[in-house]
Amino acid sequence: MPECKKKTASTLKFGTLNMNGRGSEDPTASGGKWHRLNDMMREKKLDVLAVNETHLDARSVDKLHDKFGKRLYLINSPNPENPGAKEGVTVILNRERTNVHDVRHHVLIPGRAIIVSIAWHAKLTFTYLAVYAPNNRKENEEFWDRLYTIILSNNRIPLPDAMGGDLNVVEDALDKLPMKRDHGGAVQALQRLVNALQLRDIWREQNLGRTTYTCRQASTGSQSRIDRIYASQDVAAVSQNWDIDVPNFKTDHKLVTAEITNPAAPYIGRGWPTWPKHLINGDRELNEYIKSKGLTVQKTIQELEEGHRVRTEQLNAQILFKEFKDDIFAKCRERARIVVPRMQKAINQLKSRIEQMERNTDLAADEKIFSLAKLQESLENLELRRYDNAKTSSKVRYRLEGETVSKYWS
Repeated sequence: MPECKKKTASTLKFGTLNMNGRGSEDPTASGGKWHRLNDMMREKKLDVLAVNETHLDARSVDKLHDKFGKRLYLINSPNPENPGAKEGVTVILNRERTNVHDVRHHVLIPGRAIIVSIAWHAKLTFTYLAVYAPNNRKENEEFWDRLYTIILSNNRIPLPDAMGGDLNVVEDALDKLPMKRDHGGAVQALQRLVNALQLRDIWREQNLGRTTYTCRQASTGSQSRIDRIYASQDVAAVSQNWDIDVPNFKTDHKLVTAEITNPAAPYIGRGWPTWPKHLINGDRELNEYIKSKGLTVQKTIQELEEGHRVRTEQLNAQILFKEFKDDIFAKCRERARIVVPRMQKAINQLKSRIEQMERNTDLAADEKIFSLAKLQESLENLELRRYDNAKTSSKVRYRLEGETVSKYWS
């Protein structure tokens, strides 16, 4: 594969999400799932995303490229019989962050499995197998067996660095609520494939014994971790930030993400400290503290300049200014732990309660299902409100400043 010519970051963030259908007849409809997904790619700085159950035909893909082509580049594999109404797996590349030139892909099973290779940074490549496995037990088992045969019998198909998607099967009873083992044949077929490809469930390895779920059935409340990412040893060695989060649109699945870094990249520290925006604009106590401290320092420096105080190695403008900055940064960190935007605070609290509930082994299964369903529904609604509020603020700012010569464009 040709070397990546585009200047890209030395980290690549990739993930998987089942979007549970395109949401409307026109995928580009304002406020629809693809509008929100386009924004999510930007907000969460996603480079590569495997999306399942997309229901996209060729015409819909063209419309999406026309509407969101500045950011999104779609590699789509629809269901061959009914592309607009069932199945469909799509790999999305973020044009703004990663390379979309010389991308190579193979459709392994139409509407179900596609493998994509990109040159993402310098001479580094990333090969991602995106899958959407059938829900039926027998079909699920046959899917993994078929994928095994297709990949391992064709030397032209590259072996994946990672595999992500909705697998519709779990290897461990721990990944289901209520806990139970999945169909043995399907589990064995999946394990045979990932073992042959030398892929591992890295999130599970890093979270031994922990229970969390990525899919919730609205009808029964039962949950499972069927959305997963498997990775090779080389990817695992340079991976970080394995995460499961709520997307910004309605679906019964969660977003699963991870990051890989260039192993040759130099160590990069934490960077310059920054202040949360809500503290700068809205915390009266912090602003008054900074003003008071600033006036005191200003007065002392003025006294030094006018000769009323003697300048020493311990008492001079440079030392005073450094101590002033250290002081207000310490105060800012203290206030940041206290002053959190109301909605974000509610989201953080709900996430914490969900995690505690998932870890609780004393609750009966029925009670746990009911309680988790209510908490997760509240979290999903809050995330939707947070996104809508941010979108409204963005529109208002554009209306006020979009046609003016101002910092809006800088």
